Amino acid sequence: MRGLLLAFIVLMDASSAAWGAFAANDLSCSVYAPPTPGMLARCTGPFSGPGGTITIELHGTAPNRVTNIRLGFDDGALPDQTIKLKVKPVIDLETVGVLFMDFNSDGVQDLAVMECLPDGANVPYQYFVFDPSSGRFAANASLNLGSKGDCS
Repeated sequence: MRGLLLAFIVLMDASSAAWGAFAANDLSCSVYAPPTPGMLARCTGPFSGPGGTITIELHGTAPNRVTNIRLGFDDGALPDQTIKLKVKPVIDLETVGVLFMDFNSDGVQDLAVMECLPDGANVPYQYFVFDPSSGRFAANASLNLGSKGDCS
């Protein structure tokens, strides 16, 4: 399994509310600082399952406390979803601690959120696999087994 953090090119624009923007893994993202009422980052891009285009919003408090992720789909084929979290991923001008890729080899992108940036080399993630029967992302116990990183 390849794990890639979303790296980006900074596109500064004084007329925009975004602090910086980037494109990676078929997602186009904006990073907000200070958060636009509570929004830390927003990414949009194609979704390989039903729903067409996905919007992933990270909400919380600056600089990197994510309290919830909101997922929306542009064509209305899937219901919007909010996932509650208590994580501190990296959200800055070089990285956003979110992975959007196929973790279970079913051909549909899944979601992982960095729990924190620990002192050691192993970066823990919380994994959410897309469930086609419900049209929602669900925590995956098998993938989350090893996600107890040193986030102190």
